[in-house]
Order: sequence, then C-alpha cells, then structure tokens
Amino acid sequence: MSCRVHLRSQAILAATEAGLACERFRLIHERWPKSLAELVKEKLLDSAPNDPCDGQPLRLFRRKDGVTVYSVGPDREDNGGNINGVGPFDPGTDLGFRLWDPDHRRQPARPPVAAEQ
Repeated sequence: MSCRVHLRSQAILAATEAGLACERFRLIHERWPKSLAELVKEKLLDSAPNDPCDGQPLRLFRRKDGVTVYSVGPDREDNGGNINGVGPFDPGTDLGFRLWDPDHRRQPARPPVAAEQ
C-alpha cells in the first residue's frame, strides 16, 4: 500500500468520524456545529481530528444546504470542501464527508451527465 493510499484512507476515516459527531450534534441541538471545537466541548469527539495530509485540524464548512467535514487530500490544496463522489481523487477535490440539512435529504437523483466523446 502506498503512502498516498494510506493518507487518503486515514483522511476519509477521520472526516467520517467527525461527520457522525456533527450529525449527533444536530440531533441534540437542532443545528449544525460552528466548529470541530464545539464537538469536543460537547464531548462528541475526544479532540478535533487532524488532517493526515497536512497535520492541521480537519476543516468544517457550513453550506447553505448542510455541512462538509474534509481533508485537503494528498495534494494539500484546500478546494473549499469540494467532495466528488464520482471522482473522489480527481484534481481540485478534497476528501471528506458531506451532510445535508434534513429538508434537503431524500431528493430524487439528478439525471446522469453525458460523458464527453
């Protein structure tokens, strides 16, 4: 296993752990946390997970329709939590976990995008 694969795996696991803590926080407080430190204060995390790719704390980004917890990924570039489920390791993407506000969940799937020929 290469170091890059190991870093990606650790980043996704750390973001998933923090994402689950975010959802537990939302269920308790009926809002998303403002920071990972708030999850620690509420004892939903022992400490804010570090991004294995750059050693800084994972990022938490509030979106208009939810929240994203993410790592900058092996390229060490912060792309603002741009999570790509189809191409998670494509350039310009981060590794992480996205959670939707309850009223944005269970939406119909978007139509497929035609591949370029």
